[in-house]
Amino acid sequence: MLWRVLCATLLMAFTAPGAAAEELVLLTEENIPYNHTDRGSGQVTGLVTDVVRLLMERTGTTYRIEMQSWARAFNRAQAERNTCVFATNRTPEREALFSWVPLLTGGWTIFTLKDRPLAVGTVDEARQHPILVVATGALEADLKQQGFDVISTSGENIVRMMERGRANLAAMGAFDGAWRAKAAGVPLAPLFRLRDITVALACSRSTSPDLIDALNKAADKARRDGEIDKILDRYR
Repeated sequence: MLWRVLCATLLMAFTAPGAAAEELVLLTEENIPYNHTDRGSGQVTGLVTDVVRLLMERTGTTYRIEMQSWARAFNRAQAERNTCVFATNRTPEREALFSWVPLLTGGWTIFTLKDRPLAVGTVDEARQHPILVVATGALEADLKQQGFDVISTSGENIVRMMERGRANLAAMGAFDGAWRAKAAGVPLAPLFRLRDITVALACSRSTSPDLIDALNKAADKARRDGEIDKILDRYR
């Protein structure tokens, strides 16, 4: 009996602080370059996925990643215990809905075509033109609330629609706008940033506070040590 107690004590001592006793379910959507299914391996990868996997490993957290529609993932992460959704823009409207683990600092940026640029430098000037945006996200809702003439489309089509003349402006995240332009071979120029945005892992409020704390500490350390910058460099 004494040996069993000693073994249990040692196991507790060497378990990673904040490690989840239960599996953490991580929900995401197909959204290149942040998260997507690699066609060759079938594994979920991407800029934010790689950061999330790093934090899971650093905290010793057992997890699985599931791909599904954004709307379903967003709702499940609010309702189900030990469930999170990423990559989630942390906005004031969403603050009370989740427990948060900030991952990256990006920003909503207005882009124009490099070879057919519009001389736009303010929100009021941009509002005078149609603007393309990826449908169903927080950015789309924000632009509509600000009175923009929004043309909603998919992430796969947004740059091509600019090239075809559907609109000369597009609003995208700073990371994915540059990545989509490079992937499509269509040079874009950033005009100005609408808002700085924190990209985060958003977890149900019933997720263990100790685990959330451990993940936040791991993220802080990864930023200080330059590990997150190394991941970003792979997607630039």
